[in-house]
Amino acid sequence: MGYNVKRVLIDQGSSADILFWETFEGMKIPNDRLIPYAGTLVGFAADQVIARGYADLETTFGQGAQMKTVVVRYLVVNSGV
Repeated sequence: MGYNVKRVLIDQGSSADILFWETFEGMKIPNDRLIPYAGTLVGFAADQVIARGYADLETTFGQGAQMKTVVVRYLVVNSGV
């Protein structure tokens, strides 16, 4: 896809890697990459958040010689905002 994301929120205490639906759409990730998931997140964004599914996406961390690409399973959720 080739998107360069400059800023992210990382909660090291969280057991879920979250991607908001609006971001998923904005990155033009094909909808067929979304794997159905029937569930809600409780206590996220101060409310219950509906999960739209999850997607396994290659994610690159670092720069230059320190760069590493791994597949991360993101839970794609409505933002509730």
